[in-house]
Amino acid sequence: MNGDLDGDFLTGEYDFSSLKVAYEFQEEVFLLTGGQAKEKNVFSDFKNTAWVVFSEGCPLRKANKSWLQDDGISFDNTIEVCILDTMLSCVQAGIDNTLLTESVVNQEDKQIQSYQVPEQFTFVTSRLVTRKSPFLSKAFTAFASCFAEADKHKKI
Repeated sequence: MNGDLDGDFLTGEYDFSSLKVAYEFQEEVFLLTGGQAKEKNVFSDFKNTAWVVFSEGCPLRKANKSWLQDDGISFDNTIEVCILDTMLSCVQAGIDNTLLTESVVNQEDKQIQSYQVPEQFTFVTSRLVTRKSPFLSKAFTAFASCFAEADKHKKI
């Protein structure tokens, strides 16, 4: 962060030595498929499943790859995107599946089905971070406080 942003959300493990963690929280991870998928078919046909993923370094991509490799399935059939809306659109269209956290999915979206993942991939740690600076903007401080309060009440 070079001063262009007051803060950012980071999921996974990074070098935080130059950042201040304002808030840390656990997020549940789900397998997302197009709304037309049937649960019994979703888990039985991973060999023929396409996956939409973020770039290398994304902890959810790493979890997705580990899960498949643990089951002896290659992770070659992927589409890499860099925008969340593109990822969700691919899933909605039934083009591919993905792993994402619950907070980014509209639970009322009937075009997306969510399923629990194996226990070792169920949670990721996310953090609201800012640069280490003696001066934090009032807007960021207020946002971090509101976010922390909302998270405690699970209204986000």
